[in-house]
Amino acid sequence: LHLRMIFAKERARRELLLEFPEQVLNAYLDGHAAEFVDDVLLPYADAYERLLNADYTGGPEWQSVNAWLKRLVRLDNNDWRPPALWALKTHADDPKFLQAFLRRLERLAASMLVRRVYATPRALRYAALLKDLDASKGLKASAFDLSDEECADTLDRLNGQLYLVAPSRIYVLLRLDELLANQPGVSYEHHLVTVEHVLPQQPKKDSDWVADFDPDERVYWTHRLANLVLLNRRKNSSAQRFDFAKKKQQYFSGSNGVATFALTSQVLAKDSWTPEILKSRQRSLLKRLTDEWELK
Repeated sequence: LHLRMIFAKERARRELLLEFPEQVLNAYLDGHAAEFVDDVLLPYADAYERLLNADYTGGPEWQSVNAWLKRLVRLDNNDWRPPALWALKTHADDPKFLQAFLRRLERLAASMLVRRVYATPRALRYAALLKDLDASKGLKASAFDLSDEECADTLDRLNGQLYLVAPSRIYVLLRLDELLANQPGVSYEHHLVTVEHVLPQQPKKDSDWVADFDPDERVYWTHRLANLVLLNRRKNSSAQRFDFAKKKQQYFSGSNGVATFALTSQVLAKDSWTPEILKSRQRSLLKRLTDEWELK
């Protein structure tokens, strides 16, 4: 599938077993089988192994390449892989190019993830990118660029009720956690990672949450970025409704709670959780993502 996309530079229209011979193999008929194996199959297989394992060895530049690959593989689709494979194959010995390429690719892919771009327009965008690359545009490929409208839409969705968009919330929060921890390419090896609310979705009627947040404030803040944290434990419906001090002590901390998540550690440093704190936190977290993805 990936090779077909790299060669055809268009989304699939028929079955793979019909298109692959026409779009890829036919150019290597009549005595060119060895050329296909040597020039296509083996180098792309090596690139694919690198993509999946992110196991380049070497200095900081190669470790940065690994870090970008680790980010990309957390996406909920594989459509980004053909252009990534093109880069890993054609610039196999150039870590500086690969760093810059994968950074631009991740920005595009993350924006499309957050904006919930559907499969067909997503495939068309990557096909356009492959055409730009085939035309030797490299890092200046226009298909990489986000329009002002795309940037604004990405930012608007990040500032919205992120929790309600299940496919993108975990990617965004892990990406943000990495930025806050200042650990590029950190590997999250936890068996389980859950997204939790600080202000509960359904607070008890006699809780501090009801006293500190009026109904409109609860509706506004519950599912937004500032109110979300990461844990490496299963949800606990009763503990989720604890008041803030008790929730910090018994649910957000301890041997099975916070782990190494910088996003959650920030919350533990707070003495209270109010609309004013959420407003400030939302602004700060949103700026980190805006700067990282160059949305303004």
